[in-house]
Amino acid sequence: MKIKIKNSTFVACSGCGMQILAPGSKSSITVSNSAFSSNPLNNGGTNFTSGGAVSVKSSHFLKDTDVGIHGASCKAKKNTPDTAICN
Repeated sequence: MKIKIKNSTFVACSGCGMQILAPGSKSSITVSNSAFSSNPLNNGGTNFTSGGAVSVKSSHFLKDTDVGIHGASCKAKKNTPDTAICN
């Protein structure tokens, strides 16, 4: 499974988090130049999880300061806030 998000805006409901998942070791998530807004409370927030590769760059997280970016191979750079890193 391959997920590509480019030049896009995603807005979750005011009380919702956002989960972008790509299961499997050959899967990938690629995000660039996009904006996300979700509620970071109660373990919500924005999370990208791939069993394979994940790359998130030059994207903005409008309410979430604890973005989850997880993958067997992980790259995250030039995101706002700068706490949007691989973890």
